[in-house]
Amino acid sequence: MVPHKKLKVVSIIVFFFLGMALGIISARGDRAKSPGDMQYTTPEADKKQFINFDAHKAHPRNQDDYNNGVAGAIQEDEDNKVNGDLQPDVVYYKKARVLQNKYPDIFIMNSTTEKKRIALTFDDGPENITTPKILDILKENKISATFFVLGREIKRYPDVMERMINEGHQVANHSWSHLRPTSLMDPEFIEEITLAKEILDDYMDLDVPFYYRPPYGLLTPSQIEQMGEKGYMAISWSVDSLDWTGSASEEIQDKVIDSVHPGAIVLMHCAGGKDRRSETTKALPRIIETLQEQGYKFVTIDDLLNNE
Repeated sequence: MVPHKKLKVVSIIVFFFLGMALGIISARGDRAKSPGDMQYTTPEADKKQFINFDAHKAHPRNQDDYNNGVAGAIQEDEDNKVNGDLQPDVVYYKKARVLQNKYPDIFIMNSTTEKKRIALTFDDGPENITTPKILDILKENKISATFFVLGREIKRYPDVMERMINEGHQVANHSWSHLRPTSLMDPEFIEEITLAKEILDDYMDLDVPFYYRPPYGLLTPSQIEQMGEKGYMAISWSVDSLDWTGSASEEIQDKVIDSVHPGAIVLMHCAGGKDRRSETTKALPRIIETLQEQGYKFVTIDDLLNNE
């Protein structure tokens, strides 16, 4: 019996010290994971390197930067839950108009013109399936549009990019990799814009104001103010086709036709989605035909904002 008692005592002592050791390791690990203790580093402005850079996992400089960097995205998620019964474009407009009212010269949702002039805009290209189909439709109808392109996609489809430019369309910045700006800290946000701008500069001389459309449409006040300091304009929209929700072509065309107004900026997409935006290409000819019958003229963003 005595040996068993000694063994039991030894076992208790071993487990006691093992528990203490694990507790110390865990505490150190928690401190290492604390945002306040992490060192923020900005990746080099290299296109190839940035493709693999996940800004959501970047180390913040301090607790304030961490809180500010994710607060916008958290608030968006909470707002969407509260407004779950509303159409997604209605939820978006409630937030976007706050920014438009506060920064009317930087955050643009539409033109104030009373003329029947509107701008068709297409996000997320270029690519080699849907984007060429949309370019074919625009060419057939002799219409100019604005394409908000991703830097990484320009790199993949340079021929389609060149076609956009050669056929007279306006091409503008939609970031490098479509990260949500409100979940990025300001240095990461600027990096996304800058990398896309660098590759855009390789294709053309930007002799018009610098136009940028934020992925998902929203920005933080700090980000908007930084854009204003650089003379940039953030282009939102006043008519959402909702083609990104998987809507059928009839729903897309009805949404645009029923919502359009003089000076409208219309949001559509030329890439992405499970169906590669095939419903968008089906809806587009009918949208163009109907609005032309109503007396609307299609122009680029630059022409719309300058009343040309």
